[in-house]
Amino acid sequence: MELRDTGMNAKLEIKRPLTSSSRLKKFLFIYLAIGSLALVLTLSSAIILPLYSRLKASEDRNIKHAVEIRAMAISEWARRSKDLAWQITSRTRIRQELKKYNNGEISLDQVKSFTEPKLADAMNLSKEILGIIRLDNKEQLVSKCGLNVPKEKWPLSDITLKNITVSQPSIISDYSVFIVRAPILSHDGAYEGADLIVIDLSNLKAITSNYSGLGKTSQIILGYSFFDNSINQVFPLKSQNLDVDNGQTFNSTVATLLKKGINGNKGLEKIDKNVFAYTPLVDFSWVLLISQSENELYASLNNKLLIIGSSLIFIYLVFILGFWLIMNPLSGRLLMHAEELEESIIKKTQYLNDEILIRQKSEKKLRQSEEMMLNSQSVAHICSYSTDLNAGEIEKSAWVCSPEFYKIFGIDKTYPHTIEGWANFIHPDDRKEVFDYHESVVKEKKMFSREYKIIRINDGEERWVHGTGKLEFDEKGNPVRMHGAIQDITERKNLEFQVQQAQKMESIGNLAGGIAHDFNNLLYPIIGFAEMLIEDLPPKSPEHESAQAIFNAGKRGCELVKQILAFSRQVDHQLSPVRFQKILAEVFKLTRSTIPSDIEIYQDIQKDCGLVMAEETQLHQIAMNLITNAYHAVEKTGGKISVQLKEITLDNDDLKDRPLQVGQYVMLSVSDNGVGIPREIMNNIFDPYFTTKEQGKGTGLGLAVVYGILREHKGDVKVYSEVGKGTTFNVYLPVMKESDEPISTEKELYKLTGTERILLVDDEISVVRLEKQMLERLGYKVSAWSNSIEALETFNSNPDGYDLVISDMTMPNMTGDQLAKELMAIRPDIPIIICTGFSERINKEQAEANKVKGFLMKPVVKSEMAQMVRKVLDEAKVYKGN
Repeated sequence: MELRDTGMNAKLEIKRPLTSSSRLKKFLFIYLAIGSLALVLTLSSAIILPLYSRLKASEDRNIKHAVEIRAMAISEWARRSKDLAWQITSRTRIRQELKKYNNGEISLDQVKSFTEPKLADAMNLSKEILGIIRLDNKEQLVSKCGLNVPKEKWPLSDITLKNITVSQPSIISDYSVFIVRAPILSHDGAYEGADLIVIDLSNLKAITSNYSGLGKTSQIILGYSFFDNSINQVFPLKSQNLDVDNGQTFNSTVATLLKKGINGNKGLEKIDKNVFAYTPLVDFSWVLLISQSENELYASLNNKLLIIGSSLIFIYLVFILGFWLIMNPLSGRLLMHAEELEESIIKKTQYLNDEILIRQKSEKKLRQSEEMMLNSQSVAHICSYSTDLNAGEIEKSAWVCSPEFYKIFGIDKTYPHTIEGWANFIHPDDRKEVFDYHESVVKEKKMFSREYKIIRINDGEERWVHGTGKLEFDEKGNPVRMHGAIQDITERKNLEFQVQQAQKMESIGNLAGGIAHDFNNLLYPIIGFAEMLIEDLPPKSPEHESAQAIFNAGKRGCELVKQILAFSRQVDHQLSPVRFQKILAEVFKLTRSTIPSDIEIYQDIQKDCGLVMAEETQLHQIAMNLITNAYHAVEKTGGKISVQLKEITLDNDDLKDRPLQVGQYVMLSVSDNGVGIPREIMNNIFDPYFTTKEQGKGTGLGLAVVYGILREHKGDVKVYSEVGKGTTFNVYLPVMKESDEPISTEKELYKLTGTERILLVDDEISVVRLEKQMLERLGYKVSAWSNSIEALETFNSNPDGYDLVISDMTMPNMTGDQLAKELMAIRPDIPIIICTGFSERINKEQAEANKVKGFLMKPVVKSEMAQMVRKVLDEAKVYKGN
């Protein structure tokens, strides 16, 4: 049979093979011989090898059991020795006599005469006691009986002096012994001394020999440790050739295994064709080790395996012979059935050919449908997945997914599809919550729907995704799989973040207004009184210079308030001729105090740069933002910041791709030798809220604000950066054609005086005092009030007694604009000036709309007050004259 592929019309061509009885017989015999041999080999590997492994494990358990049961016997024997020691030392009379001796109530001879007969009686308690030594509470010999033990063999006491300790096995006068140290305690628990009881170890060999289960090559070793958990002594209970010499030397293999036992481990290991079993003794710093050669241990097992193998070979040969005798007469019948079967196969094959054609058409339609679905997922940034809820092992494949999944998570098909692999691309901040939520979904059998952050594996980028999933249940109702979809929602999250940031900025703006009002009320008295002190004090005196410093500081505070209001977009920007170098001088003072001294700020300022038409606060923002960005770039490396200001000429060649005109420009250049900006994000740095700084170091608004200000001022900014070398920002602002600065008329305005009557109202007492003194120095007669209600009543009692009213805006009970309406209702022609630190209720245009004649922003210097008062009064006289 041969299948020829001709596209969608594939055809099966059937060729008949030549058959004969002899060929069939030969084929069947060879096939069955090979098959039966394979079956025998398979059975051998499936039955005999596991059986052999289980039998070997049984032998291993036997030797482990042998060491454990002997260890229990030795431990029991040693505990009996401890109990015997307690029995000797716990006698009341012994404790009393020893205590008397320790207290000096009886002599050494007296205590010896009492003790030695008692020790002789105690030795009769057991044949294993070879000697007893009694010590006082100063570790001095009181009396002894039996075998003499050198002092260096005495076991050490424990720290509390109240527990039994045991020495290592040793050889003393040809006796194998160990020594039990038992403390002698008085009724009140005080340490009075100790008994050293010498125990014969000869019975220990007999104890270990009373148990069967070991061969001729077996060896039994008892090891002992001091307090450092290292093997210091070994004692052979049964030894062939293990290099053990009465506890003095032992080979490295035995030492290693004994040390494991001393550290509390027990087990079985096979080294150099020997099997070693070891276990620690309970409550003792001893370890018991038994070894036996593998040949002896597994000898009977190997014999059994040989018999089983021979039996299988015999069965195989008998089976082949029987098959040949049975199949020889049946070959003719099989040939006939083979021809019939061949005809049937041809018909079935033709049917399958037709089915294949139908299936190919269906598969083509299915592929087209899948391509449409994959294209849709790619456009919508959505992928599908299916997870196995029972895949608990790390190495087991736990999920499958669509191709878009790899793009969203930044992985390829070689990435491990395991639970741990899934966990790795979930952001650490969300990982526990996502897995806890998934666990609750499975437990409560509900839909999965959650937004969480991921970290793309290939580039480390943080992204937001929305995962959904539906559980699949088995016939018992238990969840076995979850099928679902995951969509990349990063862009939507970014938009949400921008909305939140805008709301925050709005809140900051509202807060800025309140701060500005309160701060202006605080600054007003400081500036005003300082200004009057400057007038009163002798020029060039220390007091005059101090007052001038207070006045200058107050003015800087005013500029700070203007910056706050400009930031909150609550004041209009008034453009005026400005020298950028003066702004930079203020910025350098501020930044130098905040930037660490190890970061050098290099300044190259052209002093005769032309004027630019700008708003001072906004120029201040440009310089501050650029220098702060440069500081963040070199903060960790301690680099250098360079600031240059110069006037340049830009011609047509310089202005390619720039929204500027040919002419003179002031160029501010801020450079750093920091980390630089990667090329792939260069186009995003002026986007609102875009930032690469760590959390708490930036809002993503600094460069966006710089760009916006320059657009308003018909300027531009260019960036040059190289990763690892640094960044340079060049800012261009057009120079004014008229470079003459306006001449100040402050001295002329300052001379404006008068004698008119003024009603002054402000809830701040310090402001009332200041304004009253200012106006009185200008010659005016002032009636001052800190309560707007009382001021209204005073005015109502004598409306013609005042030529002008000056009122604060924000006051309790009645605001300034409300007071103005009430005053003008009483006397419509009364001129009114409103003063305010800041208020959303009124500005200059609103004040004029409400027929208020003057509007002043606090803090007000004396010259501004004199000009406004004189201007309003003069206009009121002109109005009356008409």
